[in-house]
Amino acid sequence: MSLVRSLYTVISRAFRRHGRAYLLFHIYYSILTVVLLAPFSGWALAGLLRVTGHTMVGNMDLLSFFITPAGVFWAIASLTAASVLSFLQHAGMMLITLYGAVDQPRGTLGVMWRLLRRLPRLLSLALVQVSAHVVLSLPGVLLIHALYHAYLGDFDIYFVVNEHPREVWHFGVAAVAPLCSTLFLNGWLYLRWFLALPIMILENRSSFAALRGSVERTRGIRTILAGAVLTMAIIVSAVPAMITFFAEQAGGMLLAMVPEVYPMQISLMATLVVVSLLLTTLLSFGAVSLNSLLTIAVYRRRSPHASIPPPVPHAPPQAGAFAWGVEAVIVMGALLQFSWAMFMVDVHEYPAVTAHRGSSAEAPENSRSAIDLALAQGADYVELDIRSTADGVPILLHDRDLLRIAGDPRPVWEVSMDEIAAMDGGSWFSPAFAKEPILTLNEALERICGRARPYLEIKPGPNKGALIRAVDSLLRKYSCHEETIIAALTPETLAKVNQKMPEVRTSLFVHSSIGSMDNLDADILAFRDALITPALVRRKKERGYEVHVWTVNDPRAMSRFIDHGVDNIITDYPARLVALRQEKEGLSEGERLLLRMRNWIW
Repeated sequence: MSLVRSLYTVISRAFRRHGRAYLLFHIYYSILTVVLLAPFSGWALAGLLRVTGHTMVGNMDLLSFFITPAGVFWAIASLTAASVLSFLQHAGMMLITLYGAVDQPRGTLGVMWRLLRRLPRLLSLALVQVSAHVVLSLPGVLLIHALYHAYLGDFDIYFVVNEHPREVWHFGVAAVAPLCSTLFLNGWLYLRWFLALPIMILENRSSFAALRGSVERTRGIRTILAGAVLTMAIIVSAVPAMITFFAEQAGGMLLAMVPEVYPMQISLMATLVVVSLLLTTLLSFGAVSLNSLLTIAVYRRRSPHASIPPPVPHAPPQAGAFAWGVEAVIVMGALLQFSWAMFMVDVHEYPAVTAHRGSSAEAPENSRSAIDLALAQGADYVELDIRSTADGVPILLHDRDLLRIAGDPRPVWEVSMDEIAAMDGGSWFSPAFAKEPILTLNEALERICGRARPYLEIKPGPNKGALIRAVDSLLRKYSCHEETIIAALTPETLAKVNQKMPEVRTSLFVHSSIGSMDNLDADILAFRDALITPALVRRKKERGYEVHVWTVNDPRAMSRFIDHGVDNIITDYPARLVALRQEKEGLSEGERLLLRMRNWIW
């Protein structure tokens, strides 16, 4: 308990004495990261990825990539870069804690410059630690990967996620031991090396000497230290969620209380935006500060005889004025960013509505009923999943097998069209759709072309080339190449599509990825909803891509993505999105601006 009280005393005293210096350093570090360090790291890692023979690795290929030697090497490099950025920030907070003289802007800049001179040592320490953690994790990761293939390798991933077969629970039980062992070993190593950073920075040690010193000085306190680290992690994770919840509730109440006078409401929304930005900055600052102060408090407690490090060199005399100028630039930048978000995107442009596998929330996906309902609800595009049967007929099917839809575990490319035609493709969704057939692409295009636009995803399979040729033949039959979008999960598939059908537009579905997407041979980038930000939309549009987002079913999220400027929203509920678009089109300029400001906050 004496150690806990001592840590609390040191941390609270440090915040009282050096709070402004911490915040200044956090701001300078953030600017340096955004302007220089993060772009350089991203460029270097993208170049390293190209050396491995890839320009981009995305979606399911990521899992396979990361268990190859090239993938492990890239992971170590990327984690090392991230660790160096983290070390810079934490080390700066530690130096500020030790020197009261840095409570001025000049001294804060001096800390930053001192750390940049230590960059090679920080890189060495990060590389050693990351490599050790990766090596320690590999056996567990490989074992879990093998267990997944043993228990679930025969199932389509979508079936696993949605149907939860009993094999999922078998896999979960089997994976508990390697997962817990991996977490325990990495946590044990993290605690042993907890003090390596301050020892290296403050005592001018090499990376290996700092690691050995940390092992010695954390002996006997690792259990208490583990409790402190876990408690802090819980606090740092819970507080932002709580603040976001209460801010949303308070904002809604305030807006309801203010009269419907646009200048008053716009002023209130602008105030809420500023408060939201400040809270975000303070939360980020607080999370980093707490971890740094815990580290330096433990270091002081366990290093009573450590030599006092030399004073932090001051920056040049003009650095003070520069520091205040930086703060002014930050405020102006926030205002300019806010102005851009509010006024630069044309509020009169609304995205196209794409029905995901038809109106798949109200009828069986990829079915005749789902397509007809989507058309009746006013969808601009109907997105469908295309696979090929054993005899080369393109059909509408998401999974690689028929287990989820019709109870047949065989891969679809091993089943003939005659067999599929006899299957019930609707009862799995509801008895009301019993005996709903599994549609062919020919039947689907006959219903869609001339009423909406096809958005066809070519699914993976062993006969992909023949499938692309069959799709091309059917599009020519209905003369709808130019209004069709062909989508896929890999650039390689889209390259084959572009070679066979240069007149169609192509879309890459992006669930997750590493590397650069700036020079892909595609017209559209369709991102998972969690990836979309205003900055991402702006960057990709500047590169000439359309930006689509999937799968968005919540009306508030739909409204937010409309205000982000996306070109197409893919949804299971096309009627909701059509109604929302019509509602927005009927708003006045002031109402549109208020809604955009609200979406900026929430």
